[in-house]
Amino acid sequence: MAAPFILKLRLALGIEPEEAAELLHISVKEYLTLENDPKKHFYTNQAKNAYELDDAEDEW
Repeated sequence: MAAPFILKLRLALGIEPEEAAELLHISVKEYLTLENDPKKHFYTNQAKNAYELDDAEDEW
């Protein structure tokens, strides 16, 4: 995922949160949630859900 890279890049280069959110195609609110607590952000859940879905399909 690009989010961790964009987070580091934003901090290193001083990119505004609005610009970082635009690069990730998410809202500024979602970006700030990601920056403040990455574990609660939808990217983490999205990856977990995709893994669980793959396991469920294997069982069928």
